[in-house]
Amino acid sequence: MLQGAEQTPYVAMSSGLNGYLSGSTWPSYRSIAEGDVLMIDTGSRLGGYFCDFNRNFAVAPVSDEVRRAQAALVAAAAAGIDAARPGTTMSELFRAQLALLDTLGMSSGPVGRFGHGLGKLMTEWPSIKSDDHTVLTAGMIITIEPSVVLSNGRPMLHEEDIVITSDGCQVLTQRAGPDITLLPT
Repeated sequence: MLQGAEQTPYVAMSSGLNGYLSGSTWPSYRSIAEGDVLMIDTGSRLGGYFCDFNRNFAVAPVSDEVRRAQAALVAAAAAGIDAARPGTTMSELFRAQLALLDTLGMSSGPVGRFGHGLGKLMTEWPSIKSDDHTVLTAGMIITIEPSVVLSNGRPMLHEEDIVITSDGCQVLTQRAGPDITLLPT
């Protein structure tokens, strides 16, 4: 059921109690259980171009820390989206997201990046990281992908796709809300 896409060549999932084991793993036969957080990271292709986004889900009861992390990630993504416009650098987008997470008291851990270019490949240059000074220009498509590390050492992340416009950006994905989506038990 591709609903207009040519293919969905990538689906990564991870789950675990109060956070997932890794930000990038393949599906397993492990059943999710109460207190688990499930992350699905996927992308489809249309006209030779990719989308790439992820969403978090949980099985109640969910810890307060997981709830705070989901809200913080969505807020950090919003900070990155708000800062994205022509003339802004990738490192400025990184700092905007990191500053919001710091304000909320969330640890970003040893972050490599908070997003990347998107196009003919699912992950392309440039990267939203502290040392990438690539200047955004209209027409660039990038992901906004902040991440945090929970007190148990497990990561959580959130990803949206945007296109840079002449005066800002347009979000291409249906944005997730600050409340983690609960799965039925």
